[in-house]
Amino acid sequence: MARIGIIGSIPKCVEDMKPILSCISVEKVKESCNPILPENIDWTKVDRNSWFMCIRPDNNYSYQFPICESENRDNDYLRAKLGMAYFHREKYLTYKIQ
Repeated sequence: MARIGIIGSIPKCVEDMKPILSCISVEKVKESCNPILPENIDWTKVDRNSWFMCIRPDNNYSYQFPICESENRDNDYLRAKLGMAYFHREKYLTYKIQ
């Protein structure tokens, strides 16, 4: 099983969250997962193994929210909630990939 580490500071402000061309296969995510609306996420069922990915369909740029990272769990998932809502407004699709 592969491990991913995040090094450095994770931005707290949504405007500082910079989408990238991901090392995770965006096409594989789009084929194997269905997009969800951020406001429909049942946060009582989200745990440390949950992982969300916001993908812009026209260019495949993405931003990820691994809930195993404490910054994405703190304050009732506030950073993840605000980030996914922001990317949704920017025309990204949200996927729960784990």
